[in-house]
Amino acid sequence: MWTAKKNPRFTERCELIPSRDLMRRLDRIERENRRLKRLWGTTMLLVVALALMGQSAPSNVPKVLEAERFTVRDPNGTPRASWGIGSTGALVMGMNDKNGKTRITLSVEPDGSPSFDFRGKDGTRRFILFVKPDDRPELALFDDHEKR
Repeated sequence: MWTAKKNPRFTERCELIPSRDLMRRLDRIERENRRLKRLWGTTMLLVVALALMGQSAPSNVPKVLEAERFTVRDPNGTPRASWGIGSTGALVMGMNDKNGKTRITLSVEPDGSPSFDFRGKDGTRRFILFVKPDDRPELALFDDHEKR
């Protein structure tokens, strides 16, 4: 089957186009239309996603976090690390094993002297490195009964 096509340049002449060619052209245009719709939808989705990702953080986020003590717990709720002011007024950071026993302690005493100590599985002190108030360093090793 043939269809007449008017050529805009020559209004007096007509071309005959087979209907299957017409159907192929129509299919191609419809495919292009679907592609353009998908492209437009994807573009809009990306624009919305970028707009949402570009939002700034709330302005009420504190610049400083203050507390008397910080504790880090494992997924079971066992304290694994702690940082705060001890009973003597020293700044103390302690790290615990999986059973909650303190194994490592780093501290600064109220007079400014720092210390670093390791403890055994039973919690007894084994090793301590510290600076005395007169700025002399000292290293001490301990036995099972915390004796030098």
